[in-house]
Amino acid sequence: MYSNIGMYFSEVHQLDSARYYSRKALRLSISRKDTVNVGFIFSNMGSYYYKSDEQDSALFYLKKALPITKLSARPYQLKDVYDNLALVYEKQKDYKNSLFYRNKYKKLDDSLRNVEKMAVNKESIRDNETSKQQSGRFYIILGLILSVLLIMVYYAVRYFKRYRKERKEKKQKEVVISDLEDKMNDAFEEVVQLAKSDDPAFLLRFKEIYPEFYKKLSETYPFLTSGQLKFCALLRLNFSTKEIAHYNHLTIRGIETKKNRLRKQLDIPSHEDLNNWMMKF
Repeated sequence: MYSNIGMYFSEVHQLDSARYYSRKALRLSISRKDTVNVGFIFSNMGSYYYKSDEQDSALFYLKKALPITKLSARPYQLKDVYDNLALVYEKQKDYKNSLFYRNKYKKLDDSLRNVEKMAVNKESIRDNETSKQQSGRFYIILGLILSVLLIMVYYAVRYFKRYRKERKEKKQKEVVISDLEDKMNDAFEEVVQLAKSDDPAFLLRFKEIYPEFYKKLSETYPFLTSGQLKFCALLRLNFSTKEIAHYNHLTIRGIETKKNRLRKQLDIPSHEDLNNWMMKF
């Protein structure tokens, strides 16, 4: 603190106060055997005396500072000592010693500049390496993100194509089903009209429209006559007892008798509706 106060007074050109606080700092540093600060204070006091144009006193303190500063391994402080010695000798017109210390100052200054430059270069290299590493990580992350995006786009396009294909196939199926339904409706109306008119071609046309039913029925119950197969066909078309009697010019009782006989032949329970049985068969 004393040393800092001394430097402050030197900057505001109050050199007596600067020397006063520097001496207090010097006594304290000597008592604490603080060699580093002793050298620093000697150097400051040499500078203060130089500023007050007391060159002999300045030279006295600077020479005291020189060996201590060399041993303390403080190159920047040693450079200041060389600079101040060169200035003091120049004031005393001792140009030989002034040149000597000026050369030492320059040599040390060049050395420090090289060290600083090397440090800056090392720092720059380190920064470049760090930058490269960061760039590398950035490109790796960017590559991963792009890969994920490409995969997502690939599956999205694939899904869209599949969806569009399925939708197209569904529409085609719907068209086919619609056409089939229309044809079935037309065929159903046709076979119903043949049944209502008691046309001999009824059973043949029914067989063409409902081939699976006819084949399964005739193979499961081979004993059925063509008349019974026609009767089963009418039941499959959901004709009622009254309708069958009307279109075939028979009595309702006669149709009921046929139903009972058929129920026994096909072993159909009495509680089972014949029309439903035929439609499920």
